[in-house]
Amino acid sequence: MNGEVYSMNNSETTLPTSADISGLNFYEMTVNNGTLYGVDAGDFMSNGTLISYDLSTNSLINSAEVNIIPGGIYFN
Repeated sequence: MNGEVYSMNNSETTLPTSADISGLNFYEMTVNNGTLYGVDAGDFMSNGTLISYDLSTNSLINSAEVNIIPGGIYFN
């Protein structure tokens, strides 16, 4: 929401008020094995970016340039 990622336990009944990660602009995102992966399509005319965050520490793992308008993240 508004470029921020929030987390909460299944048993919680109220939404969190502080973000775990801020400053994101993901076109698409997914979580796999404790890592948040997101793609930023940028200006939709230039190459985009694939970004990954470790959700146990909420820290950036890696960022890599990808092709124009990355629309998804897939795992084999």
